[in-house]
Amino acid sequence: MMKPLISICCQTYNHASYIRECIDGFLMQQTTFPVEILIHDDASSDGTDNIIREYEAKYPDLIFPIYQTENQYSRGIRVASINYQLRRRRLLDRSVETTKTSSFPGIAQ
Repeated sequence: MMKPLISICCQTYNHASYIRECIDGFLMQQTTFPVEILIHDDASSDGTDNIIREYEAKYPDLIFPIYQTENQYSRGIRVASINYQLRRRRLLDRSVETTKTSSFPGIAQ
């Protein structure tokens, strides 16, 4: 797997009416480099997490979600810090993987 050059960080809470359009917007971008999409769902109660899971299943090499069981914002925890920690963990995980080729939607061939 190629290291992503760009990480798209999306934060969501109870956006079931909008999250498909948002993720589809990310997926339709044309690039000449690999990207990844980090989606942080902050314990949505309206089904947002189920929609994210659909996309995660369809694009497992591209979409990397964080699913909270308790709303972090209400606890005073900065979501940007959580996204940074996920990004750092993903980079460390990749450093031990063997190199594989993989295609990303939206990357010009």
